[in-house]
Amino acid sequence: MIDVEIELFFQFINYHFTCIASILLLLATKKYLAVPIYLLGSTISFKIGLALKGYIQEPRPEEDEQNINQLEKYMRKKTPHEKYGMPSSSGISVGFSFMFIYLLFQQNNNVLLFFMLVSLNRIHNRIRHHSYIQMFVGLIIGLFLGNVYYKLSQTFCKIFKIIL
Repeated sequence: MIDVEIELFFQFINYHFTCIASILLLLATKKYLAVPIYLLGSTISFKIGLALKGYIQEPRPEEDEQNINQLEKYMRKKTPHEKYGMPSSSGISVGFSFMFIYLLFQQNNNVLLFFMLVSLNRIHNRIRHHSYIQMFVGLIIGLFLGNVYYKLSQTFCKIFKIIL
């Protein structure tokens, strides 16, 4: 029982690694007002991904289905997020975070290089849970959502004279 709880904890950290890295990066660079804006956008993109998974209902690769079935016994339910793989929530998270950070730090190559390495690491760690097309579609959706959300948040900030 404890092994499953430890596994769930590490899966939580692994799944949210891009989000955690984004928040730490924003705090380290003193972009404090960008943190709640980023978190709201990240949550919205996650919910859009869940809705798409429930609508598309494309299963994950077979090997990952076995792992999910083991966790299902512990958790007693299977959500679309766990059961289906299209689009990859990890891909959406990485795409959204990368685009948001890229647009916010366009002039800082060191930050962009660091975050690109974080993003590639995240994709590498999660690709075994998805087909390549599921990950690619998730990335494209995330990049699109990150771009749209950043531009909307910039418009909002200009209206209320907030500087990110």
